[in-house]
Amino acid sequence: MLLADKLRNLLLLWACMLLLITQSADASCSSPVLHGFNFLQDRQTALDSPKVCQSLQKLHQTGANSVAFIPFMKQESPQTTNLFLADNVSDKELIAGIREAKRQGLHVVVKPQLLVSGSWAGRIQLATDADEKTWFKRYIAHLTHYARIAETNKADAFVLGTEMKRLRKSKYWPDVIQTIRRHFSGHITYAAHGIDGVIAFPYWDLLDSVGVTLYPVFPEKADAGQVREVIKQRINKLGEIIRKQKGKTAWILEIGTPSAEGWERYPWDWRKLREENPRADSQMQAVIMKEWLMSMDRSWIEGVWIWKWRSSPQAGGEEDPGYTVQNKPAQRVIQTAWQCATSIPDYGQDLCKD
Repeated sequence: MLLADKLRNLLLLWACMLLLITQSADASCSSPVLHGFNFLQDRQTALDSPKVCQSLQKLHQTGANSVAFIPFMKQESPQTTNLFLADNVSDKELIAGIREAKRQGLHVVVKPQLLVSGSWAGRIQLATDADEKTWFKRYIAHLTHYARIAETNKADAFVLGTEMKRLRKSKYWPDVIQTIRRHFSGHITYAAHGIDGVIAFPYWDLLDSVGVTLYPVFPEKADAGQVREVIKQRINKLGEIIRKQKGKTAWILEIGTPSAEGWERYPWDWRKLREENPRADSQMQAVIMKEWLMSMDRSWIEGVWIWKWRSSPQAGGEEDPGYTVQNKPAQRVIQTAWQCATSIPDYGQDLCKD
């Protein structure tokens, strides 16, 4: 990168952070009650590794007060009724992560997600009602397994589905909700796929909050004003919907974007990101994250979780085009916003031991 480009990017970041500080002061440094990250185990650092203590400590020091752990289920195609627990995160690893996060004073969400080979959970669609009934029976069994782990280890919240676009109106969701309530006593919600998903999901009255993932399209090479306008439209529309939900609050369970050049146009497309391995653009990620955080000062937004934070303390960096904000300008932007509103714990040197 040319020196002029580096200088331009540095000035952009400082302008972004200065504006964030000014706006935070005007808003009395307000943030949603819960604010944190989706925390994913990577190949370098298992959740039961001592290094996870360091990663969670760094996460906590951004001002985050919450973390969402993601174990996985898996199925081989969108049409199959055969789903099973994936081996990405073992029970032992999940339990260790929950316990360490609780030890550090973090609010813990358990958010099981479903991997579909060559596809995604939003495309799951069963051919017959009998198949759908079988699928949900197996889904409930696996979900209950994680709900019991969450309950036993004192997790605070549980997400019982994420972005199941073609199943969102299924008549079997009340069975899922009732079963999970028998095994988990904390807060329960569902992560709808975007604004349309919130509108289409008919069972919010059975849940504790309205959950949603938000990955809107931004204009190519967008400036801060353009990003702000897109986010404003989404948040205002979500607010209209929430106000009709009998006093429920919103849990924005995923926001984020890769730090990749051009990815403002499709911030949700992790498969394309993996295939193309584009050039890093950490400044655009910082601008988008700043605008997201500045939009969250709404009384009806109870929580927001950024996608994502990885288990390795050394993850990310400015040459990494992936989703994590670690060791990137976006992390400094988030820290500026959240530390203003949060009392940061003073950890002793012996908290994380090798």
